[in-house]
Amino acid sequence: MASVPQFRLVAQICRPSIQRRAAQPQHVIMGLRHGNLQFGAQFVQKIHTKDEATDSTASELHKINNQTLGAAAGSFPVVTLPNGDKLPTGTVGALLVNIKAYDKGNEQERQALEPAIRAAVPVLRKVGMFDLFPPEEWVEGGSPGRALVGTLALSEK
Repeated sequence: MASVPQFRLVAQICRPSIQRRAAQPQHVIMGLRHGNLQFGAQFVQKIHTKDEATDSTASELHKINNQTLGAAAGSFPVVTLPNGDKLPTGTVGALLVNIKAYDKGNEQERQALEPAIRAAVPVLRKVGMFDLFPPEEWVEGGSPGRALVGTLALSEK
């Protein structure tokens, strides 16, 4: 049995003195590890079809992200943005895994991943990712997955 590479990314954007208080709107804590992409992609697509995620939906996605990314329950907190939106962390990490899989995938695999990538665009917008890295920069890279994210972000402006 071939070994599966383990991906790991941890990024924190927060006040240095209060790093893990998920209720603080200024906190974004992401994590990434290899996990079951199919389950996470199906759930993210479900979130995207709603106008606004409820607290219970955010809680469900929180559990799904932990499972998808191979983390222990509660490893990734749910954060509250200044506008009151609740976003489970790990969603961006799952997007990174999906982009990597999209880049390596054939046409059928790419079509299966596209809804999950599309669903992540509003989350990226909410956390200010496109303020740091404009959609045009996503499109210009050599990665088809990144280009898809940029194209979707430009079309949803």
